Amino acid sequence: MARTNHTMVKKYAASQSRIINDETFFTSPMMASYFEDIAEVITKKYRPKEHIYVRIDWDKSPNAPTAYTDHKSIYLNAGCQLVLSQNTRQDRFLVLTGMFDHELAHLLYSDQKYKLTVLEQIDNGLLTPEPDVPFPKTKDFLLKNNRAFRYAYKEVYNSFRNAIEDGYIENRFLDEYPRCSDGMKKMRSVFYDTIIDNLKELKKKETEEDSIGILGSIFSLVLSYAKYGCIKVNKYQMHDERVQACLKCVEHIDFARTITDSENHFMEIHNVVAVLEDYILDYIQSLDIDPNCSDEDILASLTSFSEVISSLETSDSTDDTEPLVPVPNTAETELSENENTNNMGEFPDFDTAKSNDDTFESTELNESKAETHSPFPVTDEKESFTPKESEDQKEIMDSIFNEGNLYKEDISPSGYEQVENDTKRILNKMAEQKAASELETQRTRTLNIFANNIYYGDIHAGCTCTVKRIASVNNQMISDYEKIIEPLKEISRRLQRGVRQVLKDKKNGGKITGLYMGNRLNSPSLLRNDGRYFSKNKLPTETPKLAISCLVDESGSMSTHDRCTYARATAVVIEDFCRNLEIPLAIYGHTTGERTSVDLYSYVEFDQIDGNDRYRLMDISARNCNRDGYALRFAAERLLTQDADIKLLILVSDGSPNAENYSGIRAYEDLRNIKNEYRRKGIILFAAAIGDDKDIIEEIYGDAFLDISDLNGMPVKMINLIKKFIK
Repeated sequence: MARTNHTMVKKYAASQSRIINDETFFTSPMMASYFEDIAEVITKKYRPKEHIYVRIDWDKSPNAPTAYTDHKSIYLNAGCQLVLSQNTRQDRFLVLTGMFDHELAHLLYSDQKYKLTVLEQIDNGLLTPEPDVPFPKTKDFLLKNNRAFRYAYKEVYNSFRNAIEDGYIENRFLDEYPRCSDGMKKMRSVFYDTIIDNLKELKKKETEEDSIGILGSIFSLVLSYAKYGCIKVNKYQMHDERVQACLKCVEHIDFARTITDSENHFMEIHNVVAVLEDYILDYIQSLDIDPNCSDEDILASLTSFSEVISSLETSDSTDDTEPLVPVPNTAETELSENENTNNMGEFPDFDTAKSNDDTFESTELNESKAETHSPFPVTDEKESFTPKESEDQKEIMDSIFNEGNLYKEDISPSGYEQVENDTKRILNKMAEQKAASELETQRTRTLNIFANNIYYGDIHAGCTCTVKRIASVNNQMISDYEKIIEPLKEISRRLQRGVRQVLKDKKNGGKITGLYMGNRLNSPSLLRNDGRYFSKNKLPTETPKLAISCLVDESGSMSTHDRCTYARATAVVIEDFCRNLEIPLAIYGHTTGERTSVDLYSYVEFDQIDGNDRYRLMDISARNCNRDGYALRFAAERLLTQDADIKLLILVSDGSPNAENYSGIRAYEDLRNIKNEYRRKGIILFAAAIGDDKDIIEEIYGDAFLDISDLNGMPVKMINLIKKFIK
């Protein structure tokens, strides 16, 4: 078979690569396949039988999701601000890779089932597992069976859970996959730059409209420490209550970032939320939710929290495709209209609660509230105060406080070189694919011109013809091909071995033994009793050039008894056989639509452009009627264009012709005339009958008839027919 015309494609692709913009580049199937290949390699240890699908979008709207996973597929938004903040395509590619690595880490390390269990328990007024830190106030309100409080609490809890889990999964990924972590490192550095780096700015945001107050500032600090092990404020501001609140969580965050056991991991997250109990309860109190409001109103009241959190957590590490609120950049949430709301009472009377047990008192941290988890003394002095430190405290502070400096991960020079190589390779493949697609479109136009310039005979007068060809093969077609190819490939290989020996003998010559007469006695044959004692030398000869065209009937009756499936399998075997032996091959399908319109389907062409013709065979289907004579003339005329000594045309059909004004004796006579006409022109026609009308087909084609009643044996019989002409 003629090889793929790489020179033509590459020449055309060179001009295409210069006009491919970032949106086209990042959202291309090539890019998605690149990430899917990485996912397959990395996840084979944890999820060996699952294929992770990747979808890449380009959405620049402010509230568009950044990235998420449903634990079966990964969504990436290449148009998000995190990516677009970079100036070069290589840096954008690195950040996008980091986003992908982050979601992949969720797939590897996040315990989705346990998370759902924990959130379900909150719905039921419980905390599982039980936290170590005293948690009386929140527990009391959870047990009061108030759905509004639980909704609000779960929203806050889930945001802190996700922030801490981000730190856990990212750091674990960096430890376990250091050789493919440059993207994650780049993404983390870019994200770190977005974190507010001073208390003044944090306090300013607390006063903005729709602010969630001091809880938002604390979340920013907790997020920074959970992901990076440091907070972006000056260590001499450590006495501020926001910083102190974060410091009291440090021990629990450290455990949560390193513990792989799900129960203990979630217990430490509970502990963090328990430490921040007063702040969380103050926030929920500020919502002032009507106890009789609908679920929709409750969700609307929580939107401000989600929006603020999304502005602080722009990496969007959500691992749920259906978040609670319309801003998916928050931590994942499981709330929906279908959640369990049974046994939920009214929203508590916060004023009464305050007077009875001081649950919602103002939370100014002071010495009386300081917990033993903080390694630092609490002071009421102003920010200008410089605390006295022990050496141990100084060492701890130096590790926790980053003094507002930028966080930079070391990306190896080879990492940048690899990114450059990968982007160039993907770009070149995209350009070649785009070029091939356009060349295939041009080819389709050429085939239609060719088809409509053929004289089909008076019997087909008035018929119109359309040649159809898939310009670009999609992933589904490739997947379908891979599912069926292995047993069929084995048939092809077995037959190839026999043919290769024949071709070798023709090329090199050899000895023919077992002859009844001759002038050379073959000594080993004397032991035979059949008189075949002689041999002769065979001179080297040139193998005759062979070209093959296969025409598949795609009439509706081909759906009966899986005939179309067997015909498709036969086409696959023939294509693999011819491609490996470099025999020029064309495969077409045909059907007749409304009245006199003929549809011809080009699956395999003599000269391939993109090398994907074998996947196009997956489109072979049972369709409408069949006007065999029209399609045979087209296939024969295409075959005549080939420079070959032997031209073989094979028709695969399950019955006699049946189309408008084309059936019975009239159609049979047309087919006989076509067979005889093109035989005179050097084309050998065979009709392979696979249906109930084989007697009629044999009557039409005579010695050109091939009986394939056993559909299982069809591929072998067809290849043996080809072998006959090679020999």
